[in-house]
Amino acid sequence: MRVFLPLLLIQSIFLVACGSSSLTSEMPAKVYSYQCESGEVIEASYPSTELAIIEYKGKQHQMSISVAASGSRYVNNDLVWWTKGQGKGVAGTLFLHQNNQTGDLLETCITE
Repeated sequence: MRVFLPLLLIQSIFLVACGSSSLTSEMPAKVYSYQCESGEVIEASYPSTELAIIEYKGKQHQMSISVAASGSRYVNNDLVWWTKGQGKGVAGTLFLHQNNQTGDLLETCITE
């Protein structure tokens, strides 16, 4: 009985730890709504520090983090999404992605 109780305790701690980590990895990313000057709304979620998913004009675009002098810059083959800061009133700017560079400005937006 003396050996059984410590083993049971260790097993319980292990199961709780495993259960906690799986819950956090399955939690959905928070969605931020950006109101653009054009009247468009961009919905953006950040499931990890390396990834952004934006919805623009009814299409979802998965984007990867990229080098930025300031703020967070996410790119895919078509678009560049650049944000600065967190919370209400944060700027988000959408550009075309051209020749591996930030191209023409599409939208200038602010979180609601």
